[in-house]
Amino acid sequence: MHRFLTQRLTRRRPRHRAGFTLIELLLVLAILVILAGLVGPRILGSQQKADIRSTKAQLAMFKTTLEHYALDMRTFPETEEGLEALIKKPADSDDSDNWGGPYLDSGEIPKDPWGNEYQYEFPPSHSDREEFPDIWSLGPDGDDGTDDDIVNWVTEEREDKEGPGTSTSTSSSTSSGTTGGTKSSSSSRPTTSGSLGTTSSSSGREK
Repeated sequence: MHRFLTQRLTRRRPRHRAGFTLIELLLVLAILVILAGLVGPRILGSQQKADIRSTKAQLAMFKTTLEHYALDMRTFPETEEGLEALIKKPADSDDSDNWGGPYLDSGEIPKDPWGNEYQYEFPPSHSDREEFPDIWSLGPDGDDGTDDDIVNWVTEEREDKEGPGTSTSTSSSTSSGTTGGTKSSSSSRPTTSGSLGTTSSSSGREK
């Protein structure tokens, strides 16, 4: 009798559910997709802004080290020498004995946050007084001459927006890492280089 009652109670005991149903899994997946769509762009946008700030700070650092180089060598490195001249002593220069480098503590030229090498040109294309080299990052897309290039010169568009007399103030702000204008493909070149900014033209860079 006792065995019979035990068997009946066992049969009536509800079974525990194992895992989730397909509908529940799909519902959870849909919620995760929605959350990713809402939060993902904000995270990516914040990271890109941080990368751009880091790039501008790096361009300002190049400006300072190149000025130290020019004090020793009486000129800036040519385009062919590039930024490598900051860490490698020139072999065939008359002033090679004056080289006081390496001018970078790391002993190597850093790349931009997107893994690309910084671009360098001297004599520059964007300074009619040829007073400072052009230095720029290819930006997030890795292509030269596009809207997201980050440059160290003042462009005509910025001067038009802020009025006359702004080039001097933006140039002096570069040494402290502040931002400047945007890259432009206009044939008329600004009078000052040294400010940092992002590009505003999708046209290519004049070489």
